[in-house]
Amino acid sequence: MRFIATLSCLVLSAGVASAYDFTRADQLFAGRDKTIEGRKAIDDALDAYHRALSTVSGEELVYAVAQISRLYVYKGDMTYAEDERKPRMKIFDTCLDTLDEYLKPSVYGRATPQYYYYKLYCLALWGKSAGPLRVLLRAPLLKKTINEGLKLDTRYEGGGMLRMTAAVYLKEKARPLGLYRPQQAMELIKRAIASEAVYDPAYPTSLGGTDIAENYYHYAEALLKNDRGIEAIELLEQTISEYEELIELEALPAGREPEAIYYLSKLRRRLTGYRQEVAN
Repeated sequence: MRFIATLSCLVLSAGVASAYDFTRADQLFAGRDKTIEGRKAIDDALDAYHRALSTVSGEELVYAVAQISRLYVYKGDMTYAEDERKPRMKIFDTCLDTLDEYLKPSVYGRATPQYYYYKLYCLALWGKSAGPLRVLLRAPLLKKTINEGLKLDTRYEGGGMLRMTAAVYLKEKARPLGLYRPQQAMELIKRAIASEAVYDPAYPTSLGGTDIAENYYHYAEALLKNDRGIEAIELLEQTISEYEELIELEALPAGREPEAIYYLSKLRRRLTGYRQEVAN
């Protein structure tokens, strides 16, 4: 497995060609991280993109809502600890409400991969913090989002729908919903990694499945859940080594540096846990 393919991607200008000037919002978006300054950049970027919603339409609207959703995912999952359940759930509920208000197919006029990918992402993250009864009540919505999203487009965000469906299928919380399916998750995450690079106006280069650190995070989990712990450890070791090389070369997947750094730390923690679990 190699995923330093980012270096050979076609370089494209960031942003969307439009009458609306997203420059300031995009600059703030690029400053997102877990520091105090980065958290302020997230909130300021959210304000900037939200202000655009009353003005833009068409692809500009899709772009603005996708950027807002990305920020909610980053803010909720990457700046709050997992035990901070109430603020996390509030953020992901806001993400879901925003998606339905602007990109729900019956509202926007057609189905978009952005709607289904972020709908599933925010539902899954919300479910990590919610109690079993609340998760059960949202099970029909979760299943509907998976089924419709997988039929539409699985390439968006480096195999995003495949990756997030696999993530759901690997969670014990999904067992009461009939969605705990480790073997199927393995096949989905392999397909996610194999996803071709496609252009996304949020990033300066086209990114595919091999450019997304989360894909390898979930692939390792799928290996472990399918009783292939040694392979999971080898995958994590190789992935960590390659990402450390990318950092040294200042060549992380362009536009996704904060997410890559976040998942690198999760991969390191996961490697320690896997080694202990396999040893026992």
